[in-house]
Amino acid sequence: MDTRVICNLKTGAVTAAPHEVPRLAWNNRAGKWEIIFTGRRPDPAVGSWRASVALDHLSDADNTLARFDSVSATDRGLALTVDVWTAAFGEAVNGKAGGVPMFLAVYGLGDGGETLEYLEIPVLGVPAVDPPGGDKPAKPRPAV
Repeated sequence: MDTRVICNLKTGAVTAAPHEVPRLAWNNRAGKWEIIFTGRRPDPAVGSWRASVALDHLSDADNTLARFDSVSATDRGLALTVDVWTAAFGEAVNGKAGGVPMFLAVYGLGDGGETLEYLEIPVLGVPAVDPPGGDKPAKPRPAV
């Protein structure tokens, strides 16, 4: 796994290694994430999981930077394939050398599509030094 996050479903506490805040890097390589549940088990009525990343809590559908439908349950929690190679994510992190605070929301859905579990994980969206597919390498920006 590229990133491992531990979520306490009872308290809502989130921890991640190796970074204090998990990072989402803008590139064309999908990352593999593992979310481990502690504190309690998720609602047994959850039939599927999905996730999305946005800049803030006031986001409408147009402000969602990326959605991840490839979320699967494991014995310990969830496995996600995180792909933020979207124009919206690229625009949000462009020129922000220190990264941009964001939220990864993970939804456990019932058979009728209702949200039975909701996890919110603070993440840091970071730009690429030389984004894949560009015409020429980006010039490094000085640290601010």
